[in-house]
Amino acid sequence: VDDNPAMIQLLARMLAGLGRLRFATSGAAALAQLRAMPADLVLLDAEMPGMSGFEVCEAMKADPALADTPVIFVTSHSDTAFELQGLEAGAVDFIAKPVSEPLLLARVRTQLRVKRLTDELRRIASVDGLTGLANRRAFDTALQREWQRAQRSGEPLGLLLIDVDHFKKYNDHHGHPAGDACLQAVARALQSVTQRPADLAARYGGEEFALLLPHTGT
Repeated sequence: VDDNPAMIQLLARMLAGLGRLRFATSGAAALAQLRAMPADLVLLDAEMPGMSGFEVCEAMKADPALADTPVIFVTSHSDTAFELQGLEAGAVDFIAKPVSEPLLLARVRTQLRVKRLTDELRRIASVDGLTGLANRRAFDTALQREWQRAQRSGEPLGLLLIDVDHFKKYNDHHGHPAGDACLQAVARALQSVTQRPADLAARYGGEEFALLLPHTGT
């Protein structure tokens, strides 16, 4: 994100081959892009007309869907107060202009590696061990995010709560392994109907499940 097209072209040449690159020349355009398609890492010019890089970073950290996206500031400033302001806004690193290509690549690779590891740990922490569905914590986070998005867009938000009837009797009669297999079968059935990327099937607790269906009315 940089209001200088020449800087964008320079960084694009340096970062070619590291992944899919997207660009914005203003803070507002960057936020719109990120909300439509989150990124693994953002390189952000600190000083831009209109919305500054610090304001963009603060807006990202205030949005649950973007808060975990790492931000590296690219700036011509090197004084301590400026770096502290960026770190307080939520940045993970600084790269000084003029940009050194080896330093840029090293720092970008480091942050992408940290992001991959963090995402994997977050994925493990958000999955129900028995069914493989999202767990209650992940469901609560997704519900909050989609609720806020629905309020902004005015789109409907569908939510189904599913309770397996007489499960305790089934579990007591057939045993816990059969009960676990039953819950896994229910989970597979629910997962099979979540066709869109934003749809979420979750184990709400015990024999209770939930389906979160954004952009879905009655």
